[in-house]
Amino acid sequence: MPEHPHDVLIPIANPDRAPRYIDLGARIASELESELVLLSIELDDLEDNQGITEEIEGRSPEKLRAPKAYAEDHCDVTARIRQIRARDVAEGIVVAAQAPNVGYLIMGWRGDEGEDGGTSAIGRKSDGLTREADAHTIVMQESTLNEDERVLLPVLSASLNPASLAVASLLAGPADGAITVLQLSPSETTDEEKDDFRSSLLSFEDVPKNGLVSLVRGKEAFEVVFEVTSDPARTLLDALEDQNRLMLEARQAQAFKEKVHEVGASVSLPREVPCPLVLVRPKHQSVAFGL
Repeated sequence: MPEHPHDVLIPIANPDRAPRYIDLGARIASELESELVLLSIELDDLEDNQGITEEIEGRSPEKLRAPKAYAEDHCDVTARIRQIRARDVAEGIVVAAQAPNVGYLIMGWRGDEGEDGGTSAIGRKSDGLTREADAHTIVMQESTLNEDERVLLPVLSASLNPASLAVASLLAGPADGAITVLQLSPSETTDEEKDDFRSSLLSFEDVPKNGLVSLVRGKEAFEVVFEVTSDPARTLLDALEDQNRLMLEARQAQAFKEKVHEVGASVSLPREVPCPLVLVRPKHQSVAFGL
């Protein structure tokens, strides 16, 4: 059994942006009494059959000193550095995420090519990367976490994974109802169906009582809203007026993509979302984000 089975891996491409991802990673590491692993990837052809990646031993790279200090001094969590050479950024991250001690992978996503290269490349390759990474994977658009954060968590099909509820619990501010679970349906939901959905939302009888479930806040943190709509993307945008962060589980993002294609794309997700977007792919969930 790994000593820290819930360590949080954060690839660092631009140290100036690292605190935005370290803040969330530190919340997870603090709750689970685990460590942050700050990953530095040096691109290399790796010829002579050296494989996809190669460990780099020795002195820590200059660019990771400030992020490590921020994690340990400002966030009060243990942080260590891992350095590897890789043929490709995404491949390097996948290999690092397969380490037995890694439970979470947090990546930045800017959605363009930008100056930081590595994190932007992740955004462009997120579908394949998140299917392969053997960890709960969180892809965040750049933003600072606010103390009064309000999170919208839409549901279009099936139920929500505890990993998604745990991440929403850590992102949201302390107020009751800081997380709005928005169930979108093409037809009216009966009172019995609403009661079943609410009772199942935070019911984990079939989930091992590990550190992940312990991160999910109590029912008072969640407000459940039911909407009947034939255009879920538009309804979602309207609902964001009172929220300051949108979170999508990979399975829900895929359902949105299919529904938008079915009814016609009245809006473009995620480009038209007026607030920071967080995508979560729970471990062992093979669906990619698809946005």
